[in-house]
Amino acid sequence: MRHWIMTMGSLAIAACGSSDSSTTGSASTTGSATTSGSATTSGSATTSGSATTGGAGGSGGSASSELLPLRLGFSYHLEGEKLVATKAAFDKYVTEIRALSKLFHAHGAIPTWEGAEIVLKSIAYKVNILKELEDTGDAIGLHANGVGYVPNNPNYSYADMVTELAKQKSAIDSLGVTALHVSNTCSKVDWVGAVLEVGYEAATAMVEYCLLSLSDPGDAAGCTSPTLCHDVYPATLEGQMTPWYAEAGSNWTTHAKTGLLLVPTAAALECAAEIAAGVPPPMNCSFSPEDAVTVLDQLALALAARQPGKVHSFVFVDSFGNTPDMAVMTTVLHEIKVRHIDTGEAVWVGVGELIELIK
Repeated sequence: MRHWIMTMGSLAIAACGSSDSSTTGSASTTGSATTSGSATTSGSATTSGSATTGGAGGSGGSASSELLPLRLGFSYHLEGEKLVATKAAFDKYVTEIRALSKLFHAHGAIPTWEGAEIVLKSIAYKVNILKELEDTGDAIGLHANGVGYVPNNPNYSYADMVTELAKQKSAIDSLGVTALHVSNTCSKVDWVGAVLEVGYEAATAMVEYCLLSLSDPGDAAGCTSPTLCHDVYPATLEGQMTPWYAEAGSNWTTHAKTGLLLVPTAAALECAAEIAAGVPPPMNCSFSPEDAVTVLDQLALALAARQPGKVHSFVFVDSFGNTPDMAVMTTVLHEIKVRHIDTGEAVWVGVGELIELIK
C-alpha cells in the first residue's frame, strides 16, 4: 500500500507515558524548507480527538538543553504477490533487495524490511533473505496481509484477526529473525488488542482507516477501505513522528502509560514531488529527481522541529512493490550522509532499535 500523505514531526520521548487524556487529533501541517531545492508538504486526517502533546518514551529522554541527533529510519514494505509468484520472480526480487541493502550500507544507513508474501516464499524456496538481511545489520518486521481488513467477510471478528495474525507471526518467526513490530493492521475490530495478544510490541504506519476501531470514529466512519482512507495518521507535525502507547482499539488515539507502542511513519519517497505539489498521484507514479529534493526538504523541516533535550525520529516509508530508482536513492542517501549524518545532526536506526530506545 502507498502512503499518499506525508509530513514530518518530532518524537518527544521525554513526555513519556502521560496518563492524561491527550489524543492525536485532526490537523493539517504545511511547511517548506530549502536544502537542494524547495517544497511544501501537507497532510490531513479527521478524528474526534484533540491535538496531541507528548508521546511515549523512557530512557530516551534527556534533561539537557542541547539538541540531540535526529533518529532516522527507512522502512520498506516488501509486498506484491506477483513479485514472488514464481522462483524466477522471487530470485529477481531478492537480487533487487540485496542491491538496495548494499546501497544503504555504503552510505552508513540502516533499512528496515517488513515482509509480506516474501515470508512464505522464503520458506518454500529455502532462501532466507530476511535472516540474511538481519545478519548484515538491517531491521526486520512483518507487513501483515489479509489481516484487519477482509472485504469479502462482513462478519470478520477479533478472533479472526488474532488467528490470522498469529499464523503470519509464526511464519516470520520461523525464519529466525527478531521482528518486534507489524504494519498493515488497521481494522474495525480491536486491532490494538489483537496485535498485543499475538506478541508484538509495536505497530507502525497508522493510516486514517485505523480510526474505524474508535468508539467514535468521527468523519472516518465513512471509510470503506484502507486504500481509500490511506492518509498517514496523525497529520500534525509533532504527532506524526511522536510514538505513543495505545491501550485498545476503541481509544488508541488517547495516550496511555503502557500498551501497544504506535510508531507513525512520516515521509515516502515515491510520488513525493506530486504529493508536495498537491497533485493526486497516479496509482503507478515513477521515482524522479524531484522526489529526492522534496524528501530532503521534509527532512530539513524535521531537523528544524527538534526540541532541546528530547529524542526525535523521522521514519521514511515506501512500498517495495515497485523497484526503487537506484539513482534517486543514491542521491537521497548521499545527501543525508553529507548534510546530516557526517555533521552529527542525525543518526540511522532500524525500527527495532527505535522501539528498544523508547522502552
